[in-house]
Amino acid sequence: ALSTRTTTTAVPDFNGVSVSGDCVAIPGGRGAPYVDTFASQTSLAITGATHGKGCDVAVFVYSADDPRDRLYAGYTVDDGTCDVAVDLGSVAQSGKVVIL
Repeated sequence: ALSTRTTTTAVPDFNGVSVSGDCVAIPGGRGAPYVDTFASQTSLAITGATHGKGCDVAVFVYSADDPRDRLYAGYTVDDGTCDVAVDLGSVAQSGKVVIL
């Protein structure tokens, strides 16, 4: 079954992702966040095996702008496979995705 999770806070700077505002706690023992770039996409699909963070994740998306802007994208996590599907809307976006 898929579950939808919504995030409303920013995260600290990870691998060049500039952010501002409140921070979220990063659970101990999870290692470095999964970070990847994307170009001209309206959706992203990241397998659980690729991000390696399990199913209880937070997903943050940032634009390729300088400075980066937070994109408020919807996402779902498959509770069986931990695959993450990110909906970037109808206009193609470029930027970074961070999974904690």
